[in-house]
Amino acid sequence: MIYTLGDYARIQPHLHAIVADGLFRPNGTFYCLPNRDRKELEEIFRPKVLATLKGEGKIHDELIEKLMGWHRSSFNVHAGNRIARDDR
Repeated sequence: MIYTLGDYARIQPHLHAIVADGLFRPNGTFYCLPNRDRKELEEIFRPKVLATLKGEGKIHDELIEKLMGWHRSSFNVHAGNRIARDDR
């Protein structure tokens, strides 16, 4: 879903996701990733989201360039409470 800020800005990329913080091996064993600096993850995540939006025709290169130039990117990777594997 694309959220807008009315006349102030044409687009505000916004995404919520619940993702695994690790990986599964072919035998089904799950390995948790070590804690990382979230800023590193944001810098990986931001250009990928923008490229996806561009590929879908939602934004253009000029806006991507502006967003990538912002000192405070407004991208945030939040790692909140973990959900235990047996949590129903």
